[in-house]
Amino acid sequence: GGEWPMIDRPIIARSPWTPDEDAQLQALAISGKSAAAIAAELKRTEISVRSRASKLRVLLGTRKAKGK
Repeated sequence: GGEWPMIDRPIIARSPWTPDEDAQLQALAISGKSAAAIAAELKRTEISVRSRASKLRVLLGTRKAKGK
């Protein structure tokens, strides 16, 4: 089989993130979008979005958002 199991380890990205994608990720996160919604918008996996957001220190929206 050609499928890789989903394991908790670093995955080599299919393509590097561009500055434009970083900006889109940040803007979508600020607007309160979930990781899944951002992933769909940027045509990336949710895991990839979460990983990149972590590197950029961007907080992703969640359904359980508190406050404000």
